[in-house]
Amino acid sequence: MATPETTPSFASKLQVVAMQTVVPAKVTDPGQRRRILGQTRPEMYKEHFHMVLYYNKANEEEDGWVLTGWMKDSLSRSLSEEPILAGRLQHSPDNNEGEMAIALNDSGVRLVNAQIEATVSEFLNSEERGDVEAQLAFWKDVDEQNPHYSALFYVQVTSFQGDGYSIGITSSLLLADPILVTSFIQKWTSTLNNIITENNHPNIPKFFFPNFRRTKELRSPILTPSPSNPFHYQTTIYKLTGAPEQSHAYKKIAALAFGKAGEKLSTISVIFIDRSGDRKVSTFNREEEGLDESIWSLEGVLSPTSWDDLRGEEVSFYKANMPVCVSYHIVPKPDEGVVLIMPPLEEGSLETTISITVPK
Repeated sequence: MATPETTPSFASKLQVVAMQTVVPAKVTDPGQRRRILGQTRPEMYKEHFHMVLYYNKANEEEDGWVLTGWMKDSLSRSLSEEPILAGRLQHSPDNNEGEMAIALNDSGVRLVNAQIEATVSEFLNSEERGDVEAQLAFWKDVDEQNPHYSALFYVQVTSFQGDGYSIGITSSLLLADPILVTSFIQKWTSTLNNIITENNHPNIPKFFFPNFRRTKELRSPILTPSPSNPFHYQTTIYKLTGAPEQSHAYKKIAALAFGKAGEKLSTISVIFIDRSGDRKVSTFNREEEGLDESIWSLEGVLSPTSWDDLRGEEVSFYKANMPVCVSYHIVPKPDEGVVLIMPPLEEGSLETTISITVPK
């Protein structure tokens, strides 16, 4: 029997074996973009949200490769309704220094296949989970020099040994906040399940990747993800009535975040994704004037909440199979914090969600 010193880690048992690009099924009208207002620091390119959903197989035909085939068709259709997710960062066409935009140019999202030599239950109960889970939701940092080449949205299907699989979703925080991401996933899975349950559908989808490549080639390295450990950060989530869109409100929320972080950081990003399209970014430093005076000014009007509001436990990628576990994380640039101000999707709702992520 192997000793603890010689037992391979889960990280060494995990391998990315294939990567595809999925573009919207319909061409997006050219020239569309969403502005990112404010000074976009290159450090913000590293900030992302990821969620991992774990599933036990409901039957033998529920396979990671087969599911990926169904995903490619349904994801392409769904991106036609939310084409910004297939877009890319670009420098502002208005030539404003430091400002960026997201071009809706149909460059596509990345669909990744991976496999791990472990069962779902072994992994979830392992002490290594915190160190390895980020590798179940692929992320490659946006290139600071040429950001327009980097994907901003990834989907990863990881096949576990025998008993299940995981779905990892990763998005740049400049692209979409968790509310927008999970709303898209719920619509996408509805489309996916409609395709699977159509009458006379084949057992193997038309986009079945092993049909196009040899097995030994699939095991070769494809792309190395950027290192990160989301368990090094803690996220606190609040509800607030109204939308704090003004700079003084941003400063108050940043002050609250500094208070939670103690002396662990000196810089915090605040990102607001306006449902009308624009993104707004601000950066605050601990020494900035006025932060200390406002540190408790929002404490009484914020109501603590949790990720449960995203309803990830209700997401089914295959018929009625629900996840056995869902994990959510926001990952800032190392040694920084990030605040997301997330307005509701529904018109008429006045409830804003605020997340504060700082190092543990």
